[in-house]
Amino acid sequence: GLPPQGIEIIALLDRAKGFDTSAGDWTDARVYRVRPDRNATAIGSEILSEPGELNLGDAEVLGTFLGAAVKTFPARNHMLVLWDHGGGRESMANDHDAPGTPEGHDNLTLPELREGIEAGLKEAGLEKLDIVGFDMCLMAQLETAAELDDLADVMVASQAIEPGDGWPFNEILPALGKQTLGSRRIAQEIVRCYGRFYDERE
Repeated sequence: GLPPQGIEIIALLDRAKGFDTSAGDWTDARVYRVRPDRNATAIGSEILSEPGELNLGDAEVLGTFLGAAVKTFPARNHMLVLWDHGGGRESMANDHDAPGTPEGHDNLTLPELREGIEAGLKEAGLEKLDIVGFDMCLMAQLETAAELDDLADVMVASQAIEPGDGWPFNEILPALGKQTLGSRRIAQEIVRCYGRFYDERE
């Protein structure tokens, strides 16, 4: 679904131990520049960084990634999408192998999410994001919107439980490359694609 030009997708991925043995069975963190790829058993995208095991429940990690991605790949518009388990203001982006934590587990709280986004925007010299998206359950709460109100123009989230496959990015990505669509229309297209994708699977 990645358009041939017009957008860059930079992904910070930290795989869980024992979850998936494909693509080399690695379980630390990697930063990818997403490229078109039809191989289901390997990741063909460009590896930008292999920082080792990271705590993705740490606001500083989020801020460092966001700031570096925006500075390295400058653009007119910016969207941050977080994907993992969501639990509203109390918990999101759970990391079950989080270095430097007493119990080896961590997650972002809503204030920590704000802290990380603020730090990333400051590092990148941006005032705010165009869109912040939550590809996770239970995040469309008033508290979430209020916490991020001055950090993004538009928020896309679900108030309900999301299916495990999450957003259908192969259908969503073409909309991001359409320069005629503003943030609100792209957000609407994300919701439409999501609804259509899961309606067709029922």
